[in-house]
Amino acid sequence: MIDPHDPPSPPYCIIHNPLHKFSSRWNGRSCLSYLILWSEITIYPCHWCYAESVSALREMGIVYAHENCYGWNGPWAHRSEWQQISDAVTGVSLEFGRAMGLDEPITPIFPNSDFCTGVSGAMGILDVLIQRGEKGESYVVDVAINYYNRWFVNSRGTYPPEIWDDLWSCYDHFVFRSSDNTGITIPAWLQWLRKKKTPGFDEKYFELRKNAALGIDVRTIKLVLNFVEGGVEVGYNVGSRPNGMGGQRIF
Repeated sequence: MIDPHDPPSPPYCIIHNPLHKFSSRWNGRSCLSYLILWSEITIYPCHWCYAESVSALREMGIVYAHENCYGWNGPWAHRSEWQQISDAVTGVSLEFGRAMGLDEPITPIFPNSDFCTGVSGAMGILDVLIQRGEKGESYVVDVAINYYNRWFVNSRGTYPPEIWDDLWSCYDHFVFRSSDNTGITIPAWLQWLRKKKTPGFDEKYFELRKNAALGIDVRTIKLVLNFVEGGVEVGYNVGSRPNGMGGQRIF
């Protein structure tokens, strides 16, 4: 039985992989119900219909976010994710190849559509949290790599030729081929960026952050958001972990 007057301590904000065993008392459906009841955001894999039924016990609606590769409608909706396939079928890889004077698709390094899709999902969550605060109700955030890639192709497009030629010349007019996978292209990119002393590698943009999931300090990019008047402490309580490590992700 779910007790709506018995919150966990400390209160939880985000659930990721909520079906993992939560305590010796509860697991499975009871655990999931309890966590949804006291969380602000639920991230896939739990099903929205079930999350919505539990949200009826809350004073405020829930925010449910889920991501896949090829979109939530159509014949590929059920397929497992692979970013490079999305880059190919949406035309991003072909445009990258054309930028190097070739008529063949080449998997791009930047922008990383997998990462950028996650960022767009986080932005969507922040947006609906504001809407929920103003209007109430529950919200679903649909995110897919294909959605991001199509937005990128249709809305951002390619650089004007003169800008691209100037940028390309700074990196010795590099050329990859369609047979070059990311195991080849990523090391080459990193070597060029360091050789050219790209500003993005400046130490002022990085910090050491404790990763509680791994038990080590990780050198990572500094947070870009801060509240100068205080009141909100921005940070990470758990941190990322490699595949196959850890269970529930509760922050």
